[in-house]
Amino acid sequence: MTRALAECIADGIAGMRSFDGEADYRHVLMSYHPPGGGQPSSKYFHEEPWLDFNMIQTTTRFRFFNYKQVLADYLKEPAKPVLDGEVAYEYSYSLNRRERERFPGRRISAWDVRRGAYWNVFSGGFGHTYGHRSFIGWVRTGEPSLRWGADKPWFEALDAEGATQMKWLRRLAESRPMEGRAPDQ
Repeated sequence: MTRALAECIADGIAGMRSFDGEADYRHVLMSYHPPGGGQPSSKYFHEEPWLDFNMIQTTTRFRFFNYKQVLADYLKEPAKPVLDGEVAYEYSYSLNRRERERFPGRRISAWDVRRGAYWNVFSGGFGHTYGHRSFIGWVRTGEPSLRWGADKPWFEALDAEGATQMKWLRRLAESRPMEGRAPDQ
């Protein structure tokens, strides 16, 4: 089904109405959002002609090691960039049941968010996504809490510590020439 959807997207962009297995993927940038828990798109579709870059979802938990999967994808042939499309959301409770039982009330901190971002980029990821639990439900003032701890108004989450610190990773990465960079575990 995913392959058929990729072909339909490419055909639609090209103005075609055929489903003949002959799609032209040159004008489409596509990836696949895998299931959570460290599942990479490369597990399912790495060699597909429509997959331009791999994506992983290490998911919201305290114990994650995204650098391992980023490096594994980075080393695959044919070479494709890799992005951790969903890493620990700041201010969230862990989505891992055992972690919630062991650390009741603990939330993903700005430190957890920074760790995931730096591990991702320096292990070979071509970018990083940041998320805050209260963005997901677009929580508004006075609304009851949503799942996994979303209870702050979304506009307050814009100034969360982890969000404001993503600029430092960007500035560090952009302060060095792109040419000659290599992952460093």
